Amino acid sequence: MVQQDAYPVTLRGELTQPPARGWWLLKWLLGIPHYIILAFLCIAFAVVCIIAFFAILFTAKYPRGLFNFNVGVLRWGWRVGFYSYEALGTDKYPPFSLAPDDSYPADLQVEYPERLSRGLVLVKWWLLAIPHYLVVGIFQGGWGDYKGGGLLSAFVIIAAVALLFTGKYHGDIFKLVIGLNRWAYRVAAYAALMTDEYPPFRLWD
Repeated sequence: MVQQDAYPVTLRGELTQPPARGWWLLKWLLGIPHYIILAFLCIAFAVVCIIAFFAILFTAKYPRGLFNFNVGVLRWGWRVGFYSYEALGTDKYPPFSLAPDDSYPADLQVEYPERLSRGLVLVKWWLLAIPHYLVVGIFQGGWGDYKGGGLLSAFVIIAAVALLFTGKYHGDIFKLVIGLNRWAYRVAAYAALMTDEYPPFRLWD
């Protein structure tokens, strides 16, 4: 049996048992402080990507401080998504932090690349990523700020209704939700120039 190498972008989500039956009805309100901060962080994320583009083009390196910042933004976004409507996996409120936190049930890590391709930086974020953009668009019902109505939303709605009436989150649905998110965040990290390794076409590690 051939062993697959681990992809440099890892996403962790541990289901809190049991999430409260109806708490998810209020999470849109409770998440507002995070949504406001993430709006500004996403602007900074885009600016850092532009700076990193030229840094990689001329030096073949992603400045580590900028890299850590953008990993932190992705991590923050995933924690908020895991708490709210990307997964509904926990009722534990997300920390206001870019840093890793092993005590929180969701996390995201990206291995720092010592060297990146000057040639790939010109094409990977738009041309090479197109097949993944199409797949993730189906998962999420769109891309970027224009998301909703995709497979991920459908599975989360099913999980939310099940929680409301049974108090249980079906394990297979949770596994699918995490897999869909994992795929999307790996594509986001690749498109943000954080790795040259092409994202796998699979939901599982």
